[in-house]
Amino acid sequence: MNTFVADPQWGWWIIGYFFLGGIAAGAYFMATLIDLAGAKEDQALARIGYRIAFPLIIICGLFLTLDLHRPERFWHMLFRSEVVTDARNTHSWGELLQAPLLKYWSPMSAGSWALLIFGACSFISFLGTFRHKEKRTGIIGRAFQLLGCIVGFFVAAYTGALLTATNQPVWSDSVWVAPLFLASAASTGIAVMFLLSGRRPQVSETSLVRLGRADAWALVLELLVFLVFLYSLGTLLGSVWDTTNGKIMIAGLLVFGLAVPIIFHLTGGMSRKSGMITASLSVLLAGFLLRYSIVTTPQEVLAKATSSEVGVSEPRLAAAEKKYARPISPEDGRVPGQMLSSYPINKSGPVIPRSKVKKSE
Repeated sequence: MNTFVADPQWGWWIIGYFFLGGIAAGAYFMATLIDLAGAKEDQALARIGYRIAFPLIIICGLFLTLDLHRPERFWHMLFRSEVVTDARNTHSWGELLQAPLLKYWSPMSAGSWALLIFGACSFISFLGTFRHKEKRTGIIGRAFQLLGCIVGFFVAAYTGALLTATNQPVWSDSVWVAPLFLASAASTGIAVMFLLSGRRPQVSETSLVRLGRADAWALVLELLVFLVFLYSLGTLLGSVWDTTNGKIMIAGLLVFGLAVPIIFHLTGGMSRKSGMITASLSVLLAGFLLRYSIVTTPQEVLAKATSSEVGVSEPRLAAAEKKYARPISPEDGRVPGQMLSSYPINKSGPVIPRSKVKKSE
């Protein structure tokens, strides 16, 4: 484990973005699936999903902006600032066509554009929920739905890919963070749809039964992905379990996110309003705990590794930090006049190169 890594300083804004972004993507995907393949009576559920996605993705964008050190410069992630400045100063507005900035190799750049596109698609779908109920979605509308669904998948998963691309322990030790976030997005999105559909008399019991089946499949998928994620950590799993946040992640998801809702499904508790609400709130709690602990566990693992796994006690670690607090010079340990150095007074005599003619020299 490399203990010399910097803390990314991610706090509540990023945790909230991970959590709400997953819900938005999961709800939009389920709404699109219902709209494209569901029965006519299921359209009320689809409208709920669309009305969930757009407001939440707007909040996500706000959270990301507030997390920046310079929030007013958020648009620099999407456009070349120098091109925009030149176009504004010279009034050559045609230059703005060269302003969009997409670094496809950068998870942050790709994620910013995906968030923008998903916001546009979810906005169009959001407006579509207020049209006449009998009017079917046209070809263009379905194209936007499919595009939004694909980009929503990316938004739900790329945050995990962003974590994997860092050098932090746990994040960089498993490629299953992105699939885990994606599976959790599906379960949390369905959970919010359950909570809101209970207040809608136009949502039929048959529609809720179908949504319950989709929820059961999503929970099973999340369980499998989570077990694979834990297995992929290998020997690091013990270090994760030794931390408080690691216990929150593992126990929180297994108990609240999987065991409780699965028990309600198996015992028929989802057919009761109280059971549906309890199971949904449990899934949302687990989804939040997952994001919280995923963000906070690596630094706790590093702290324990620095103080104990490396074999340095706390007093010795404090003494070492005090000792090496002074600047370290490249001249430390060099003997003046005997070793080559960058200082003129600390150089040996002229270096005579070996002869290329006389091999014996």
